[in-house]
Amino acid sequence: MIILFCHFRTPLPKHLYLNIQRTISLFPHIEVHLLTDQNLKSIKIDNLVIDVYSPSKDWFELEALLQHPKEFRNNFWFTSLARFIAISELSRTIRKQILHLESDVIISSDFPFDKFTNLNCSFSFPIVSSSLAISSTLYIKDSISAKYLAELTMKIAREDRNTTDMHVLRELSLDANANFQLLPSALSDRYSPSIVNSDFISMNEIGLSYFNGLFDGFDYGRYLFGVDPRNARGVSKVRQRDNSVYLNVSKVLIVTDDKRDFPYFLDLESNRKLPIFSLHIHSKNSKYFIIGKSEKAIRKAIKDSLKGPAIHVYPIITLKAVIVSLKRKLNRMLQSDE
Repeated sequence: MIILFCHFRTPLPKHLYLNIQRTISLFPHIEVHLLTDQNLKSIKIDNLVIDVYSPSKDWFELEALLQHPKEFRNNFWFTSLARFIAISELSRTIRKQILHLESDVIISSDFPFDKFTNLNCSFSFPIVSSSLAISSTLYIKDSISAKYLAELTMKIAREDRNTTDMHVLRELSLDANANFQLLPSALSDRYSPSIVNSDFISMNEIGLSYFNGLFDGFDYGRYLFGVDPRNARGVSKVRQRDNSVYLNVSKVLIVTDDKRDFPYFLDLESNRKLPIFSLHIHSKNSKYFIIGKSEKAIRKAIKDSLKGPAIHVYPIITLKAVIVSLKRKLNRMLQSDE
């Protein structure tokens, strides 16, 4: 098995650099790969395997198909989906099980790699709502499975030019031929009963029984550490309820102890304590990606989770957003004068 990060179109962000270094340090016995189209000379990380990606016919076709705003973060919606094409092409070469992690997802030092190695399925990832699943932690069994995902991506994009990676994965989870296993994020009775169906609960119970632990889709990370401040000009909302997703994190008790570097989900009724194996740091705040600092920062965020909703401001991001906005307005004014 390999751990795979993907990044395209832009230089590697600081949080991804730190996350790769953290992952290699924690798991020296596992190959950590970066699939990218960036300049290799600018990426200097010891023991990292860099796989250079050259766009294929499907990559270019997908880019032409999608109708998302291309100016948004260097065509973010496209690259998020196109990585499934790139992963499929890489898998034909490496021919190993793949554990794909999104750039802002950190995993615990006791992450259950053996459970993934022995999974009797083709795909495994979290589901966050009736219409969305997520590749925050995405297991792909082999090149045949990766090809299936890539082909499904192209099929859906040809039918819906506004689709996203999260919509494609949700469709995959509903595909009877996909051999999918859910990565659970909570005990079944903690999901919103009004919007969760029996099939999801059944998959969740199977996942809980097998992994005996939980994986963050994006619910825990967004609630505990805040949303990406780039989404609102440097303002990050923390501990906010999201009514569109299955899990209400505000109703979950999250605790820590001295035995591990990551938190637990605690159910007081059954006195059951389940380890959380991954955290999606949506805010991308560097302190959560640095070994020696991340544990303390995570513990503080969990302690603060007992407080009400809050807002964190990132001044540098605010300044950058204002500068970009002013440049756009200036360009429009210049164009209107021509």
